[in-house]
Amino acid sequence: MEKPVVKTYMGTDEGAIEDFKADAEKMAAHGYYPTSQAWVPGSYGTVEFILALLLCIVVIGFVLLAYMLIVKPEGTLVVTYTHRSTPATTSPSAPDARPTLDA
Repeated sequence: MEKPVVKTYMGTDEGAIEDFKADAEKMAAHGYYPTSQAWVPGSYGTVEFILALLLCIVVIGFVLLAYMLIVKPEGTLVVTYTHRSTPATTSPSAPDARPTLDA
């Protein structure tokens, strides 16, 4: 059994999804299909926030804080691919049969 492949796509959510779709087709050609994905939104670090607060003494700090509130940093889309010999097909599942307890 081959090991799963984990790929990351950075950018805005729309841009990362476009990159993922293009790469998923290439990976499928090699037998790898996505099994899970997670979106991690970007964030500014503590250092950037403290620097903006300290610069509020001069007017530029207010501009920096406004920029940090308006413009969100790029996030990361993390996708896990697993190898399958054929693409997964959905098969009708059997009805949920529950055992009965006979006294």
